[in-house]
Amino acid sequence: MKLPEFKTRHIDREKAMHCVGFGWHGLLDDIYDTFEKENVVVDTIKEKFGGLRIYADAPEATFEKMRPLIDKIEQLSFQTCETCGAPGVLRNRPWLKTLCDEHSDGSLPLFKEFKEFVAPQLELFEEYNEL
Repeated sequence: MKLPEFKTRHIDREKAMHCVGFGWHGLLDDIYDTFEKENVVVDTIKEKFGGLRIYADAPEATFEKMRPLIDKIEQLSFQTCETCGAPGVLRNRPWLKTLCDEHSDGSLPLFKEFKEFVAPQLELFEEYNEL
């Protein structure tokens, strides 16, 4: 892929896969498949506060078109175990992680106590609001 003029650094799909756990690789594939068609480049891929963060660069019109997809993928990461890709929830560990029961090592789910400052996007998920 030829990089657009406005971008000087880029994290390709292969590098991105090394930035997060295997369980989120499917989410990254979804975003990269679309970004490559739209000539969007990724600045940063990382886990932060238990969720996936995607920072991308594109002309403003293209970026606004992609923003809902970025938001959706980031939100899905809070429902997907970063280790294996199974359904997961945000867990209280030495640092916040979204994990399934099998990979939680007994750490408890975090819901109401921290959701208002850890991940405001959790408000969008009915299962978190009902707890």
